Amino acid sequence: MTRKLPALVGCLAILACGTAEPDIRLMVTTDRDSYTLIGAHANVGITVENVGDRGVALSGCPQPPFTVIEYRSHGRWHEEGSHGIICQAIYTTRTIALQPGTRLAYNVSVSRPGRYRLRVLAGVDPAHADAVAVSNEFMVE
Repeated sequence: MTRKLPALVGCLAILACGTAEPDIRLMVTTDRDSYTLIGAHANVGITVENVGDRGVALSGCPQPPFTVIEYRSHGRWHEEGSHGIICQAIYTTRTIALQPGTRLAYNVSVSRPGRYRLRVLAGVDPAHADAVAVSNEFMVE
């Protein structure tokens, strides 16, 4: 029995030391937990931070990153809108490399009360994201 344990630990160590690339790790946070509608919308401040160990491509039109705004209703998340995914003909999609330890700040607008979260899509194509990072939940009143 004691001989099997070192062999098992050795196999696990070999599997853990593979040559796969490191995972993309983004942290998405809002500047507050609650917002108030002013006129027709609430302006939500967002920060995306690369907490991984390699650069991450973020794209969007006219500015990155691709962001999906989700609204909580009846216990489920529903897509409410997006930022940077649909590109008008006068603009082009822009891609940046967010390096490890760096941040990107931007804003999105929300137009009705409720509980929200954001999904930030990494990569150059929102239909085939390299990774998806989900923000904290926030309220709009």
